[in-house]
Amino acid sequence: MNVIFEIIGDPDAPETGVQSNFEVPPTDMGEVVTVGELRQWFPYVGHYHFRAKTPWAGSHIWMDLTEDTSPVPVWDGEEGGYSTAVIRVLPLDYGDDAYGASMGGEDAEVYTMEMVDFSTPAPSGRAGVEMLRRPSSSEDDGLVGDDVMGAIKRQSATAMAEATRAAEQLREQANAALNSEAAQDIRRKTAQGAKAGMSMLKMAWKAAKKGVEDLQTQVSTGGGRPRPPSPMECAALATLAHDFQHGAGDADKAAARANPMLLDLWSLLVAGEPFRVEGQAWKKLGFVNPRPMEDLKASGVLGLRTMLHFAAVYPAKIQLILKEQAPRTDRHYPLAIVANNITLMVAEVLRLRFAGFADLEICGWGIFNVEGEAAAFEVFAEVVCLLIRLLDARWKRTGATRRRFGELIAGLRRDFESLMQEDPLDLQDLLHLAMDRQLMY
Repeated sequence: MNVIFEIIGDPDAPETGVQSNFEVPPTDMGEVVTVGELRQWFPYVGHYHFRAKTPWAGSHIWMDLTEDTSPVPVWDGEEGGYSTAVIRVLPLDYGDDAYGASMGGEDAEVYTMEMVDFSTPAPSGRAGVEMLRRPSSSEDDGLVGDDVMGAIKRQSATAMAEATRAAEQLREQANAALNSEAAQDIRRKTAQGAKAGMSMLKMAWKAAKKGVEDLQTQVSTGGGRPRPPSPMECAALATLAHDFQHGAGDADKAAARANPMLLDLWSLLVAGEPFRVEGQAWKKLGFVNPRPMEDLKASGVLGLRTMLHFAAVYPAKIQLILKEQAPRTDRHYPLAIVANNITLMVAEVLRLRFAGFADLEICGWGIFNVEGEAAAFEVFAEVVCLLIRLLDARWKRTGATRRRFGELIAGLRRDFESLMQEDPLDLQDLLHLAMDRQLMY
C-alpha cells in the first residue's frame, strides 16, 4: 500500500504542512493493511493520531483511526491488492528519548529538522522486505542478484550492433562539424559567440569520444529522453539500495557494520576525547541522539557512509560548518541531521527503497554508468556533498531559521532534479553543469 500523508497541527510548528509518502510492503493477496501496521511503518518517531480519507456518499469524510486491528480505509485501488491510502497525521508527542528537552529558549537544540523526511523507511518485522541483498563472502553470485545479472546477459546482439553504428555516425558527424567552414566562421566571430558555438561542438565531440561502449545504452534507448536505467546502471544502484536498506529502522542490526565507520568519523572530527559508541559528544557533530545510528536509522548505513565521505574528502569545509553551527539556536542547524535528510531526499529521487529505480524513467541515469560498488557510492556521495554545501551557503546567505528547513530541502530537490533533466553523461558532467549554474560552493 502506498500511503500519502500530511502532517497537521500547530500552524507555527515547522513540521506542520509537510507532505510525503511511504510504502507498506506488499502483503499476501487478500490481506488488508491494519492501523497497527500503519503505525509500525510510519517513518517518524513519536506518538500520532491518524485520520484517513474515506469515500462517502459521492464525496469523502475523514475517519479517525483508533483501533490497531481495524483496516486502513483505501482511497484508491482495491483492498487486498496494491492500493493508496490518504491520511492526515496529528503529532501528539515526539518522545523525550529521541527528541530531547523542550524546544523553548535560546539554547534549545534544533531537533525538529529530523522531521523533514523524504524517504520511506523500512523497519524490520515483515518477511521479504530486503529485495536486494548483497551476498556474504560465502556466496558466489556477486554483488547483485541473479535478476540483474540475467538482465545484463539478455542484451541482444542487434541492439549492440545498432548502438555501434549510431555511435560511429555521431563520431563522424562531430569530426565533420569541428572542421567545417561553419565552425571556422564561428571562431572568427566575437569571443562570446565563438565560445558559445564551440562549446556546443565540443559537447558533441565529448559524446563521440566516450566511444561505443559508453554510448550503447544511450543510443539504443534514445539518450536525452527519460528512460529506465540500463543493466549496468541497475547493478550500481543495487549496491546503494543494499546500504540504504541495511539496518534501516533497526539501529542494532546496523551496529556491526556501522561501528567501525563511527570510529573513523570520530577520529576525523572529534579531537582529544576517547571514542564512545554512545555519548553526548555526538551532539557536537549535529546528532540529536547520544546513539548516532538512532538518528540515521531511516537511511541504513548509507547516511553514515555519506557523512564519513564528506568528512574525509572535504575536511576543511565540514570543520568550518561544525564551528559555525555549534550554537544550538533557532538560527543554527545540526549538521548530521541535515546531511541525513539530504541523503534521504536524493535516495527518494532515485527510488532506492524497494528497488523502485528498476522501472523509473528519468534522465540522468548515465552518472551511474560505472562499475563496482565503490564507484557507485562515490557518485552518490558527491551528489549529497554538493547539496550539503549548497544548503549551507543558502542558509547563511538568507539568514534562515529552522522553520525554513523544509523550504530549503525542497529547493535542493528541485535543483538536483533539474540537473538530472540535463542528462549528464557522468559525474564530472553533472558537476560542470552545477558549476555553470553557480551551484558549486
